[in-house]
Amino acid sequence: MEEKPSFRAAVRHRRCLIPANGFYEWQRKGAAKQPYWIAPADGRLLAFAGLWETYSHPDGGDIDTAAVITVEANNTVKPIHHRMPAIIPQEHFNDWLSNGTVMSRDAVKLLQPVDEGLLIATPVSTRVNSVANDDPSLWDREVIAAPPQPPKPAAKPKPRKKAAGGSSGNSGQLDLF
Repeated sequence: MEEKPSFRAAVRHRRCLIPANGFYEWQRKGAAKQPYWIAPADGRLLAFAGLWETYSHPDGGDIDTAAVITVEANNTVKPIHHRMPAIIPQEHFNDWLSNGTVMSRDAVKLLQPVDEGLLIATPVSTRVNSVANDDPSLWDREVIAAPPQPPKPAAKPKPRKKAAGGSSGNSGQLDLF
């Protein structure tokens, strides 16, 4: 992470913790996606590793931004998605935040999948797919089956053009979800 120019300064000087009580992730099931609420089994708060930056627009004005750092999923989350937020244990909060005394190369060693047993993954309603739905029932911890999806006709694959000097296949770039 610290070798990437877009993150280098932030990981050295602008590390932060982002409090959360859980996160949503979607598991692909054919054409459908089943959302899951992933949270600590004991209901405690989590602290996601984050980086912040201030963007100064050329026309004036500053915009403060933040990003949650992700890591490879642990065994609880892996069947749902290959990545998950980097969760910093409470005993390492100061290590992550102390950019004056903890070097970035040491801080990034904290970015590991969280210990097994901390999180539980609960299927939830597909109502979470719309920002118009914002109520406590989205967190109901009951198994809600994904609605049946009508079969889609098979589309004919379009031939891919190979860029000059490029490689075939997906490089994973911009694969956020």
